[in-house]
Amino acid sequence: MPSRFAFSDPNTVLLCDQDEIALLSAGQSHQAHLRAEVWDGPPPPPPPDAEVEQGVVGFTDPHLQPYSLEPVPAELDLGEPGLYHVRAERTGSRDLVARLHAPGREGMVEGAERFIVRFWPAAPEAQPTQSTLRKLSEQEQAMDAVWAFARQFPPS
Repeated sequence: MPSRFAFSDPNTVLLCDQDEIALLSAGQSHQAHLRAEVWDGPPPPPPPDAEVEQGVVGFTDPHLQPYSLEPVPAELDLGEPGLYHVRAERTGSRDLVARLHAPGREGMVEGAERFIVRFWPAAPEAQPTQSTLRKLSEQEQAMDAVWAFARQFPPS
């Protein structure tokens, strides 16, 4: 189960902790697109319209498994355990917010928000990024238990 980050800043794109990252959406009631890439060195610059955040994360297992309540891409293989730069690029969030608040909107908004997450090796002396974690409330602990139980049964 992923850590509970302090999701307090709506402008945050990326949160980091040992062996995990969290991507933050600009809204709810939609499905964002995610693409993850592994590079041998620094990737090209992000597009000018992207909201970008970067960190350094230590991964003890090079096989990353996305975790979401929605369908997610397959496992990502970093190749080797170790420290990695992580850059998250979020685009479409302004469009998403506009579409979520459109008069007469019904149902799920799809395709408005996109994430590209790029990983590349960091030097051994790099300092890992540590985002703020918070303690779960009793209600959140109960909801986590419900979700853990529900995940035992694949969707039909």
